[in-house]
Amino acid sequence: KCTELATESIPGGVLQTFVYLQNPKELGNAALVSIAISALTTGYTSATIAFDLDVDVSRRKIQKNFYGYLPHGNDQRGGCFALMTLICTLHNISRTIGVALLATRTKTVALYFVGGEMLLYERRAPSEASAERSES
Repeated sequence: KCTELATESIPGGVLQTFVYLQNPKELGNAALVSIAISALTTGYTSATIAFDLDVDVSRRKIQKNFYGYLPHGNDQRGGCFALMTLICTLHNISRTIGVALLATRTKTVALYFVGGEMLLYERRAPSEASAERSES
């Protein structure tokens, strides 16, 4: 699921938005509907990944402080999942529009932005993981 998001869904959404920003009159409202459906699908998939990881009993036992944010009742979990989907969708839309707007100005800046963000994430992630291990 993560690979599909990172290599197909998110870049596809950015490309659709970029093309729409270049030719809004030619593409019309159907393109906006397509972009919205892509963002909703990406939001749903992201929420599903987070939901599945949180309800995994073995993960909850190992990292009690991180996992377990979902409530135990099915009605509450359903509402929480709907909100997670909405938040992930809105976050995806804001990021997609931001990168597409950068790309309409200069594609090089957009590539530097995305690449720099990935480098910063990669440099930050291992230290956070080691900090979590030392707290346990």
